[in-house]
Amino acid sequence: MKRKGVIFLLAVIFTLTWLSIASAESDDPWEVPDENPRIIIGKDAKMPVFNAGEKIKLKIPVENTSRTDATDISVSLSAADAGGFPFLVDEMSITQYASRLTAKSRNIYIFDLTVPRTVKPKIYTIDVTVNYNTYYGYSGSISDTINVKIENSSKQPNISVMGVEMAQDRLPSGDSSSVKINIKNDSDIVLKNIELKLDGFDANTINLDKWPAIQHIGQLSPGRTAGAEYRLYTDAKLEKGIYPLNLAIKYQDEYGQEYTQENTVYLPVSGKAGGDDEYTPRLIVDDYSYPGEYVQPGLAFPLNISFYNTSAAEEIGNIKVSINSDGDVFSPVGSSNSFFIDKMAAGARLEKNLTLKPKTDADNGNYNISVDLQYQDSKGTQYNEKELISIPVNQNIRLVVTDVQTPTEAFVGTPTAVSIDFYNTGRSVIRNIIVTTEGDFEIQDGSSYLGNLEAGKENYFDVTIIPRNEGIAEGKIILQYEDNIGQPFMVEKTFQINAVTQPPFEGPGMMPEEMPAEKSFNKWFIAAGGIILLAVIAAVVIRRRRRRLSEELELDE
Repeated sequence: MKRKGVIFLLAVIFTLTWLSIASAESDDPWEVPDENPRIIIGKDAKMPVFNAGEKIKLKIPVENTSRTDATDISVSLSAADAGGFPFLVDEMSITQYASRLTAKSRNIYIFDLTVPRTVKPKIYTIDVTVNYNTYYGYSGSISDTINVKIENSSKQPNISVMGVEMAQDRLPSGDSSSVKINIKNDSDIVLKNIELKLDGFDANTINLDKWPAIQHIGQLSPGRTAGAEYRLYTDAKLEKGIYPLNLAIKYQDEYGQEYTQENTVYLPVSGKAGGDDEYTPRLIVDDYSYPGEYVQPGLAFPLNISFYNTSAAEEIGNIKVSINSDGDVFSPVGSSNSFFIDKMAAGARLEKNLTLKPKTDADNGNYNISVDLQYQDSKGTQYNEKELISIPVNQNIRLVVTDVQTPTEAFVGTPTAVSIDFYNTGRSVIRNIIVTTEGDFEIQDGSSYLGNLEAGKENYFDVTIIPRNEGIAEGKIILQYEDNIGQPFMVEKTFQINAVTQPPFEGPGMMPEEMPAEKSFNKWFIAAGGIILLAVIAAVVIRRRRRRLSEELELDE
């Protein structure tokens, strides 16, 4: 009997103890967790680089660092600022959905997008928004930004007016004539819905002869030309000369973006119907060019200027050309600011090459150069004209970056901070600074958009890394930025971290590493409490049993 009672008692103690531990370890699926989902967007992702005109796949990593599942996931893209959105907007393509993002997991959401050929090359900041729910009714939303670099080598939408075709060299006075204005698609983009509106008419000079002022051209492929025909009436009393009309051009690119241009066309008029009288010659600057998109202060550059004698019949001579700039920003190199041309035949063009040098301390901006023209016709009549050309000046940017500052000692698995300092030592604003970190270690918050850095200012960037293994781990901090016209630059600074294993802490009361403190304590506290309770019960039972046996023995005696 004694043995059976002890076995029964031990079985009861074991069963109740096991139930206590199992109860402490089990998770109630309907119990509200002690934390909501924690969502991180774009962690450790490198900045993608895409080319305009491509169909691309934009990959957005999203991580749930909590112990709670997130459900009904939606990931959406949008423009972060006025800088624009570099992708074609389609609600289906800029939102991705998923049923679940489980605890302690990471998903990659892939967006199939198109980069228009007309997008401006630069670094764009994109907003990424993640909305989610949980099975216990909580709803959350988080937004963060990523950066995308777009490169574009395509010639952007532009239409050039190639000239005017007429049946004769000039329009006869007092008669109606047909003219054709030729245009060219001077870009790498298909242009469509082209509208040409001719304006500037006067009943006493040139007017439309029962003809619409607006003409349409359906589509123009890159490099192709087309013409719009007009019928014009020239007043009989109109004096000889060249008369300007305004030409407004409106069109769309292949993505539906609209553009407008203002041009001037020049129409020569004879002065009398069928007459052969000569008319006043006019000398103009019809073209100019220089290398690149801008010039740099203190550096000489070649300027090519094309002159055009608009007269179809009159030769001009004794031509003096003087060049002057706003604030004397540009100075001629190897010559004076004036030069002489002996003569130019009727309808002739002449090119001149000059070398100019901007002032070293010139601020960024567009500066006008005035071209003063003095010349004579065959009768010795003196004429004066003035033309303006504009040239942008862009200061070189100078960003000085220090070496990466690293700690003297780093431990495996332990967060370590590294940092750099950088200074704008130039005269121009450095724009859109983005700093990223790469390396053979875990990186926390390794990317940051720092915005603009004014001339003479400084800034810094620090990042936390966690070495994974013993030994030397290599990494680099990358700075990407732009100048005033959006030209990109990049600086890389490499560094090394020598990580060692941290010696164990031997102080009292240390808890084993693999044991989560709070949860382990709760589990074993419940189990220990159950065992103590069962021991008390067992002691009471044993004591009562002994008392009963003692009473039975006394009765037997």
